[in-house]
Amino acid sequence: MYKNSLKPYAILVFLVVLIDQITKSYFINIFINNPEGVVQVFPGLSFVNTWNEGVSFGMFSDLEYSNVLFLITSSVIVLILTFLLFKEKTRVYSLSYALIIGGAIGNILDRYNYDAVYDFIDIYVRHYHWPAFNMADSAICIGVLLMVIYSFKVKN
Repeated sequence: MYKNSLKPYAILVFLVVLIDQITKSYFINIFINNPEGVVQVFPGLSFVNTWNEGVSFGMFSDLEYSNVLFLITSSVIVLILTFLLFKEKTRVYSLSYALIIGGAIGNILDRYNYDAVYDFIDIYVRHYHWPAFNMADSAICIGVLLMVIYSFKVKN
């Protein structure tokens, strides 16, 4: 066990939100005059212009008042995770919570400002595309993955 200082995790949350919002703004500006455009980086990776009005993979995008529902749900989850971060005693879980909180806040800001989440990273193999995502989504996935891996390590 260690004495948990929240300062590094608060900085990480801030950096995740900042990087997420800067990259989204950058690509929104790139595609403003060509919303159907695609920026090919190399085979298997391109940047695209996508607005997700649902949750993961666009699910529930047709739900009435979905944006308000997703804003409220995401905000409650951030509050719960922040509470857990304050109580957490392990570095890995604290790091995981900070990544997830930062990513969730980045996507909450999109929902609040645009009524949808902006996704721009397109990974694919031939014509099989993974759903587009953003830096906030990446931080959330890394945080969850760290948590899952560490939970298996702790149990052994």
